[in-house]
Amino acid sequence: MKVLAGRFVLDLWEEDVYDEQEGIRLLRIRNKRTFEGDLQGTVKANRLQTRTPGGLVAYVGMERVRTEIEEGGCAFALRHSAVGDASIGSASIDVVPGSGTRKLRGSRPAEVESPGPAE
Repeated sequence: MKVLAGRFVLDLWEEDVYDEQEGIRLLRIRNKRTFEGDLQGTVKANRLQTRTPGGLVAYVGMERVRTEIEEGGCAFALRHSAVGDASIGSASIDVVPGSGTRKLRGSRPAEVESPGPAE
C-alpha cells in the first residue's frame, strides 16, 4: 500500500451548540482544511460532537476530500468517529466505499491516519 505524508492547515472552524444541559454540550461543527505535502488538496467536513464537563469529547463526521493525486484531481468521502480527552482516545476513519472519483472510482476502502494540524 502506498503511503502519502503531509500536514494540513485549518482554514475554517464553525461551531453551533444545539443543546446544552448539565454541562453536556451537543454541537454541529463545520470545518475546512488545506493539505500540504504528498497529498495536496482541500477537505470540507461536518460533524456532530458531544463535550462533557470532565473534558471528554466524542464525535461522528463525514467529509469530502478533493486532492491533486492525479492530473485534474479526484475526490472521495471519509467517515469518522472518535472519543477521548487530554490523556486517552481512539478514532476510526474509513474511506466510504464507492465515493472515489476518477482513478479512485471503484477503489477499496483504505486506512487513513491523520497526523494533526501543521505547526
